[in-house]
Amino acid sequence: MTEGAKVLLGDDSALARTMIARALKSLGVELIEADTGNKVIRAINAHKPDLLVLDISMPYPDGLTILRKIREDDEFRTLPVIMCSVESGNMTRTEAEVLGISGFLTKPLDMNLLREMAKEAINTHKGMIDN
Repeated sequence: MTEGAKVLLGDDSALARTMIARALKSLGVELIEADTGNKVIRAINAHKPDLLVLDISMPYPDGLTILRKIREDDEFRTLPVIMCSVESGNMTRTEAEVLGISGFLTKPLDMNLLREMAKEAINTHKGMIDN
């Protein structure tokens, strides 16, 4: 069910985007990439993704700010979001979880776990849309 799903990847690290893109493309998804927070916000509105994979430490604005904006928007309130961070701090993770993320991964990422989380989030989201 992930085949053809749109995944938006927001990360300011080109290396991280390359590695994550490789892992997600193996699921057959259409991948859209953004390297700043403002580009992520524009891409969400333009592409209406089925999943957002988002780094917390993004510039202009950061990932948590983007997540707050998404959750305030009726159109994207239920958009699945997998947050990624080099920090595993409980405060950041707890705030993201309160905002309704689908998963949280600490860098360096376990790509197998990322693929599993992505499949589950996309399938759950598509099931909600189809019903």
